[in-house]
Amino acid sequence: GLNYKKGTDTYQELEAAVVTEATPDGTEAQPDNADTRAMAYTPPYVNFDNLLQINPETEAWILLPDTKINYPIVKHTDNAYYLNHMIDGTSNSAGTLFIDTNNSNNFADQNTIVYGHNMKNGSMFGTLRKFYEDEVYEKAPYFWIYTPDKIYRYDIFSCAEVAVDSLAYQITFSEEGSFEKYIDDAYSRSVVKGNDIKVTAEDKIVTLSTCTGNESTRFIVQGKLSKTYWSKKK
Repeated sequence: GLNYKKGTDTYQELEAAVVTEATPDGTEAQPDNADTRAMAYTPPYVNFDNLLQINPETEAWILLPDTKINYPIVKHTDNAYYLNHMIDGTSNSAGTLFIDTNNSNNFADQNTIVYGHNMKNGSMFGTLRKFYEDEVYEKAPYFWIYTPDKIYRYDIFSCAEVAVDSLAYQITFSEEGSFEKYIDDAYSRSVVKGNDIKVTAEDKIVTLSTCTGNESTRFIVQGKLSKTYWSKKK
């Protein structure tokens, strides 16, 4: 219980310290495309200067509306360290959300994988499985990823339970037609109806992954990059 509380308190304090409603100068994020219409959602400001001082391996911040998921994302030289170390390096079973070590930086790959624990108290990716519930997906069928200079919106097109060695964890797709087949498989196994979100060979996706309580399976939520915004720096 103390271990869980320490993990929860640390990340709540971090969120309070680095996430604010607006940039220090009061400006908002700007679209990185021809669409200059006002955004339906105004992303908060994430102070990456402070984050990188705490941990230089910080790559991003993720927010899933209508869930408790509002955390930093890191990337290490292996996929083991952040299973039991928090953002400040403290040993704790909560760990930290982290990008697969085989991925490139800056979400440049066609499929970037982010791992996180399914904590019993709902922290980290403990609420990811809420996407089994239709009403959760209908209210917020997307998630946001913030980097030091850009903000990305990903529209969720598939949520599913998969095997630990599933092809869902494939990162690059060199053979012609392999990515299209991958997406067809994702549609077919999804527990939500995201088929109206069309994913093509030119698109990039993010796969959020957590455990299920069964060592042989994982639960994943997959989103397609749909919008990119420039984030104002200080």
